[in-house]
Amino acid sequence: MTDILALVGAIALIVLVLTLRNLLSVPYRRESARFVTAAPPRGTESLFDEAQQQLRALGFDEGRWIITTCVDGSPSFLPLRVVHAHAEGTMVAVGSPISSAHPHRLHVYFADRLVDGRTAISQAFDPYFEVTQTEEVIARTSGETSLSAQFLAHRTWLAGMGVASAPVDESVVLDLIGGMMERQRQALIKSGALRALSPDRAVPSLRFALRVFNAVRNMPKAPPDPRPVPAERLALLARNQELIQQRAPSRPVQWILFAVSVALFMALGAWFWGMQFAFFILVVVLIHELGHFLAMRVFGYRNVHLMALPLVGGVAIGIDANPAAIRRAWMSLMGPLPGILIGWALAAVWVFGGLSQPYQEWLGILALLFLAINYLNVLPVPPLDGAHVVSSLLPPRWARVEAAFLAVAASTGALLAWHFGFVVITVVAALQLFQVPVLWRQHGVERDLASELAPGKGHRSQRLLRVLRELERRLGPTSAAAERIRIALSILLRLDTRPMSAPAWLSTSAVYFSLLLVPVAGLLVFGLGMAITGITPEANTAHYQQLWEERVQLQRDASALSLHQLIGELDNPLEPAAPAASPEAISAAESRLGRALPEELRALYLQHNGISALGLHPVEDLQSAQAVIERDLAPYAASLSFEAGGDDDAPWVEIATADAGRWWYLGGVDEQEPLFYLPEVDPRLGSVRVVRYFIEAPETHDSLRAWLESSWVAMEQSQREHKRNARDNAAMQLRLADAPVGALLANWQPPDLLTRLLSRQSSWPAGADADARSMAEQRLGLDLPADYWALLELHDGFPPLQLLPLSELAALDNVQDFLSARGVQDPLELRAAGDDDGDPAADTTIRINAHQLGQCLVAAALKYPTNATGAQTDVLVPSMLWCPRHRYGPLWIDLDSAQHHPSFGHWLRARAAQMAAMRMRES
Repeated sequence: MTDILALVGAIALIVLVLTLRNLLSVPYRRESARFVTAAPPRGTESLFDEAQQQLRALGFDEGRWIITTCVDGSPSFLPLRVVHAHAEGTMVAVGSPISSAHPHRLHVYFADRLVDGRTAISQAFDPYFEVTQTEEVIARTSGETSLSAQFLAHRTWLAGMGVASAPVDESVVLDLIGGMMERQRQALIKSGALRALSPDRAVPSLRFALRVFNAVRNMPKAPPDPRPVPAERLALLARNQELIQQRAPSRPVQWILFAVSVALFMALGAWFWGMQFAFFILVVVLIHELGHFLAMRVFGYRNVHLMALPLVGGVAIGIDANPAAIRRAWMSLMGPLPGILIGWALAAVWVFGGLSQPYQEWLGILALLFLAINYLNVLPVPPLDGAHVVSSLLPPRWARVEAAFLAVAASTGALLAWHFGFVVITVVAALQLFQVPVLWRQHGVERDLASELAPGKGHRSQRLLRVLRELERRLGPTSAAAERIRIALSILLRLDTRPMSAPAWLSTSAVYFSLLLVPVAGLLVFGLGMAITGITPEANTAHYQQLWEERVQLQRDASALSLHQLIGELDNPLEPAAPAASPEAISAAESRLGRALPEELRALYLQHNGISALGLHPVEDLQSAQAVIERDLAPYAASLSFEAGGDDDAPWVEIATADAGRWWYLGGVDEQEPLFYLPEVDPRLGSVRVVRYFIEAPETHDSLRAWLESSWVAMEQSQREHKRNARDNAAMQLRLADAPVGALLANWQPPDLLTRLLSRQSSWPAGADADARSMAEQRLGLDLPADYWALLELHDGFPPLQLLPLSELAALDNVQDFLSARGVQDPLELRAAGDDDGDPAADTTIRINAHQLGQCLVAAALKYPTNATGAQTDVLVPSMLWCPRHRYGPLWIDLDSAQHHPSFGHWLRARAAQMAAMRMRES
């Protein structure tokens, strides 16, 4: 729910910023007015006739037409109006509809020139005069729907002023339309509401634009009119819409809006994803949109502008003055293409650069974001860039292929998303299918008009009217003027776009489909891999449902245990039970902390002075958290992040490390997972009293008892899962007892793209030959076991098991450093692995000292590249040792599980059984 609310809030902010951009783009030009002989614009005749009849009944004259022209030669937004005069001194100016939201509403305002020199204006459903009123102009915004009601309300308003109206003549009428508007513009410039760009043109200030926005938001709303709109009127409204789209705010204002959009992006992104991740996404989005922006500038687009869209992405806005398919396609490609190249470059540095933490982790995240976001944009689904590229590649006569392409892509995406459990993506993809019927009909119009309205053939206004009439014939009349205009302008843009030459089409198609290959191949490989392994969402759901039900039952069992029972079962059985804390020790802790221990903490220590298995220190070590936080956490983050609620949708809150320093430090299993107690409840965290802080997944609990119960449930469930896994592994080992090496290795899938990249292998290595075996045996002075050689003969090194090639088999160096790095003491204690029949061996735990380890060979190790010494080298972290001369006989030591095996084959079957059992459980 929080996600949806955040997305709605982000959309509202986007609308606000884009609306402000439009308001800041409105030009206030100096205009001149003169009387002309004219007729209503085509498509509006019925509206003007109806208005004239109503005004005649109210006592107005027949009216005279006035045309206004901008002094700088630019087109006027409302060039033609008819002005009617009333004997009582009221004038009414009537113009054509200007908004596609209200295509049947004429632009009307009533005005009176008062004897004191002011002008009083009433305008329905439009706050223009109200927000631009000056000392000369007083105005009101009304909500009356009929002209008679508007006139009556206007006269009532005037009567309340007690000022008479001056007589109306031609000079007053012309001054109302021309001179008064210019004096008003100059007054607004003088007050700072407008900023003059030239003697004849001004634009709004940000403060004034906000005032207009607020007035528009609060003005009365006109009721909808369901009558169909004729094509001629739609063409007139489309002209106004194109004039609006060609506007752009000044460069300084564009930079301000860009900065505001970035700030909003980071504010919402930090709340939604965290500051670091939001910054990474912002970098990816801005580089993506910067590619579009620069391409637009190079290709001659007008009014190019860049903005970030919170939680959504970004947008590069521009007007294509001379549309050509090749430029439109490459403008779309220049968004994802640079990001993909940067992503692969970062991935290469991530794999081969050998950077230290945390730069290595950051670089990996950034590379993944560059590739994921930009490859996603390559998909041919609107409104992604891939859809625009496909649209540019298809000529109008093939336009319906685009609709079919969308149907296939959206259906495939919805099915795949549903199959893998991505409900939100399923809904988004399925919603695209509703566009298919409309696009099919729209593209049918494009196909039929392609030869009739070829690029450069006929005047643009006539071409647009022809498109609108064809849409009316095909789709029928419509009252949704804005949507019909959008479709018509889209069709006209396609018809006006010059097609590509054959070489340009081939080269552009090659680039696009080579980019598209990666996300499509990824989906296919992922789907095929799921099919091969038999892993299905249903199986995963059933497995997790089983675990959840088990956890619920364990929680009930934990709540029924006494505190003494909980502590007893949580304590380490290999260590003596801790005695109860003495009253003196508790008093000393309270003196050290400066306050009495809470009752639940005191009750625990009076029963058990610490729980070593959970890292809970004795009461003697209880201390303020400040020193621990400054030492272990503050160097990495200025604050600690927590979920404010108990579900996945809860927002995250930040607690400054200085505030967390007032907590108490109870201990922890290691320095990376400290355990804290909150002596006072922090309102930001609700009722939380215990915190186990692990930076990737911090845990919060409302009481010490809740933490103990949660720990007991986790321990009990882990033990049960371990027993189930051990049982499955033992059964699988029996099934694999006589399996050859090749069959055992078949439990690991061939390397996928990511594995090949990380291991630098195009496939698993080829086998070693007899000469390589002979050289290795001479170098080591011993014979290779037959079961070990059986694997090396198939693959000289096997990355899934971290097995090294024969040439790298060598003695373990720096044994003491090795033991220190693993955090173990000399001697190393090892448990025996299961026998071949799956039964655990009894009484076979051994200890092996540093001297004996020095005689062992490293057979398997994790490799990672480093350039810390100035040269690219591989660092080995041993994972398995072969000790051929140990006093207990040859040993194969699995360091990850701290187990020893009697033979390589025994170890290999155990690992293969684990893999096979895991796949069996997942399926």
